Amino acid sequence: MLKNSYDSLVEKPEGEDRLITIRFIRKGEYAQIEICDNGAPITPEVRERLFEPYFSTKGCGAGTGIGLFTAQNLAANFDGGDLFYDDSDGKCFIFRIKPCQHD
Repeated sequence: MLKNSYDSLVEKPEGEDRLITIRFIRKGEYAQIEICDNGAPITPEVRERLFEPYFSTKGCGAGTGIGLFTAQNLAANFDGGDLFYDDSDGKCFIFRIKPCQHD
């Protein structure tokens, strides 16, 4: 997810601010990692396919198209976790899991 943010910032014109924000948040029983950037917005067409395996907007040889798919599956294996896209507060990918409870 961080590499995707970095890649979207590289395309910004020289002189414009390039910002990646990483937040670690505890929300109820979930731990959340938010990775947000101010790169180009994600189009509705791309947004529909973000977590589809082998889908990539990068050129040939630049991306495999399995990063977001794999991360979403990893999150799901943590007792109902999730990875989702949210553009209500910038352009953010949110990885949310339920941490393991120790006795």
